[in-house]
Parts: sequence; C-alpha cells; structure tokens
Amino acid sequence: MIVPVEVTAAIRRRTDSERLAKQARENLLKLGSFLFLELTESRMNSAARIAERISLKGMDAIIAQMAEERGSILVTLDGEFAERVEQIIAVKDVGTLLTEVETEQQKKSSEPTEEDGGRSRS
Repeated sequence: MIVPVEVTAAIRRRTDSERLAKQARENLLKLGSFLFLELTESRMNSAARIAERISLKGMDAIIAQMAEERGSILVTLDGEFAERVEQIIAVKDVGTLLTEVETEQQKKSSEPTEEDGGRSRS
C-alpha cells in the first residue's frame, strides 16, 4: 500500500508533526477502500511512459498509472502532482473529499434501520 506511506511521509515532512502524520494515516485507513494491485511489467512500463510524458517522480507515476487504469479519482495534497496528473486523470482536493465523506456518513447515520422500526435516527 504505497498511498498511506506517501501520505504519512508527506504530512510529517510538511508539518513536522508526528501526531498529524499518524492521525492522517489512521483516518486514511478508516476509509477502507484500498485495492491491492501488483506492479506487473505492463503496469511498470505504463507508469514509466506516464513519467516520461508528464514528468513525474517514480512513485507518483505508479500511483497515477494505477488510478488511470482503475478510472479512479486521485486525491492529493501535492499541488504540483495534482497539476501534472490532471492531464490524464480526475483529481480532487482533500477538503472536498473530507466534506463528501462527512456528508455520506451523516446520511447513513440518519437512515432508518430495522431495529428502530424504520424510524429515522435523526
């Protein structure tokens, strides 16, 4: 899982806060939507072509390649990375994602359940 490592390291470097880095990693893992993909030769070659085309660092190119392959939206705090990859994949900022997650959690918490006889929890 490259992404949690990249996020944790970036937050630690940029904020110099071990606490914030740990909190970010824990919150990221709570999203529970990780997919493990093997870095095959085909994916490696595709990532290398992306790095050549839009001038990315190695790990960034791998992340971009896998997001492109899966049709995923890339969420990043790295403005330079976002600017480069938005040429090939959809990019969303962290604030927007967090707002969407919070809204979704609120919707779920107000949905009726069988235990409450179908009544709303709000």
